[in-house]
Amino acid sequence: MPLLSEYRTEVREALREAGISCTLRRCREPEWLLSLPLMLCADLPSVSVFLCSIRRMGWENTEKNGWVLLRRDVHVHDIKDGENVSSDGETSAVLSLLRRHRGGPVPERKDIFALLKAQEEGGKALEAESARLHGKLAEMLRNKQPLPDLYPYLLLCAENEQSEAGR
Repeated sequence: MPLLSEYRTEVREALREAGISCTLRRCREPEWLLSLPLMLCADLPSVSVFLCSIRRMGWENTEKNGWVLLRRDVHVHDIKDGENVSSDGETSAVLSLLRRHRGGPVPERKDIFALLKAQEEGGKALEAESARLHGKLAEMLRNKQPLPDLYPYLLLCAENEQSEAGR
């Protein structure tokens, strides 16, 4: 199951409780996870109920061009290693690089969100995102900067993708 599914479920439940039926999408904005055209789907009192509900659950929101953008912090459990992942290509290379540089600074939210969105998209999206990330990490190493601790996030995405492919 894509990692964003649990977040989608949480938002859909808040929509249901507010009596709103609305399409929920992966957000194209890098700093946001999900988006919905809420103002087109519901009246103002229902929108207020929904927004209060998701804020209590830890979600942040903003409005852009008639769309409500949503995000929340994504936490993963401490993961020791990724020996169960048999990915190859860019994802494997980036996992290897990040495994050797654990304990770095907290990753940027947009990098975490990009991994989650790519994993949910499926196909070659995670490989493409890994390639982008690989270039960014290589630049950081050339500049002698510590690498962000994205290992547990990428590992979860790779494990999840692998289990989806095995079904």
